[in-house]
This record gives sequence, C-alpha cells and structure tokens, in this order.
Amino acid sequence: IPTIPRILTNRSGQSFTFDGSRFWELTQWMPGSADYLKAPSTSRLANAMHSLAILHRAWAAAEERKALSPTVAERVPRLDGWIRRIPSLKSPVADLALQQLAVETVRQLIRLGPSFSDSLQSIQRVPVKNHFVLRDIWSDHVLFIQDEVTGIIDFGAGRVDEPATDVARLLGSLEPQDSGRWRTGLAAYLEVNPVIDPQRVQLLDRVSVLLAALQWFEWLIIERRSFAAPMSQLLSRWQGLLRRLANSNWTTPLS
Repeated sequence: IPTIPRILTNRSGQSFTFDGSRFWELTQWMPGSADYLKAPSTSRLANAMHSLAILHRAWAAAEERKALSPTVAERVPRLDGWIRRIPSLKSPVADLALQQLAVETVRQLIRLGPSFSDSLQSIQRVPVKNHFVLRDIWSDHVLFIQDEVTGIIDFGAGRVDEPATDVARLLGSLEPQDSGRWRTGLAAYLEVNPVIDPQRVQLLDRVSVLLAALQWFEWLIIERRSFAAPMSQLLSRWQGLLRRLANSNWTTPLS
C-alpha cells in the first residue's frame, strides 16, 4: 500500500532499537502535507476515506475476528461517570469566556449524555468485526499532494479494535461542522469497505465529541491545567466541539 511508510531495519535486522529506556523505529519519510483543513474538497475527502478503507481491508484480511468493541467498553463507564457527576459539576472561574464554555458543556451533557449512554449500552454486548486499527487517524496524519493522499502516518496508538473507531475519528476531524460533507465522506469509505455499520460510526463520532468537550472541562475547570498553547487557541478547540454538539443538522440520525 503506497500510502503506508515502509519500516526500515537496523544492522541486526530488527525493526526497532532499544536504547535502555525507549524503543525506536525508523520508517520511510512520506511526501506531502497535512493540509486538508486549509484546502478541503470533495475529491480530497473521498481519497482520504478510500485510503483508510483500503488499509482496513488489508488488516481485516490478515487478522479479522469477531469480538466486543474495546472502544465501546471504554466509553460506557467513562460517559456514565460524567453523568453521575452532573450534580457536582461547577464552574467557579473568573474568566467569562471560560465559564460560558463550562456551562454549555454541562448543558450538553445533560441534554445528550443519557441518550448516548443508552445507545452505547445497547451495542456494548454485540460482537463486531475487529482488526488492527490506527485509533489516532485525523487531519494531521493524512498527507496530500494536491488531491492525492501520499501518506498515512503515526501508528503509535494502534491496537485491535473495531474499524468504525477510525472512520469516526477521521471524519470528525476532516469535516467537523458540515454534516453533508461528513456523510459524503462516510459514503466514500463504504464504497471500498462496506462492512461497517454507519449508525455505529455516527454514534462513536457523537460520543467522542461530547467526551472531548468534557475532557477540556476537566483540564481547564477542574484541574486548572496549564498548556504551552495560548488560552485563546484552547478555548477555540473547546468551542468547536460545542458547536458540533449544538448543530441540529449534525445530530439528525442517519437514515
């Protein structure tokens, strides 16, 4: 698969080198730029989703098996934990912009959390096809030259899981606000690899957005964590997640 970097070996013929504390690997440098968000297009979107689908088909042929979804198993208790904390979630901060985002996040948790939890629990015990997936496939990890995908990079978070996890992650990154383009991207993936359930992709995407907004609540409100990035940039990311949750078109179920 030309979009996947080749793994190079050391003098001992191993694909990794241990320096006493860390493992290192050397891979082919892939050409192109991760610039989809600067120049989005239907053609680029389709090519990105086709490339992911081709990769999934290769992994499925190598080691596919039916099992419960690790992603769903992790998200059920995580979301339920936030729902139980609703009565104690406060936002005692002086910064007005920060407080507004915190209040809106709790509001969206109250509005969407219980239904998302019910939906996750309804599929938690249903076995699905699992194989190796990336789990961290997003706009920064897909390289383009013009409209062509030239590289998919960063396999550090990979594990055996359901492929809908990758599809939801990539679509939510490439087209976070345009529900029509999101569906176009999903259709492009299904052209090549029609084995996944579109409803699962949509559910995993929605739950991921809510949990990501809650993660910012935890970092900035509860833990008062400091980041190297400017606060305005952090708030912009948080605000983008809340816009997705509030978008009525985005929350319309797939037909």
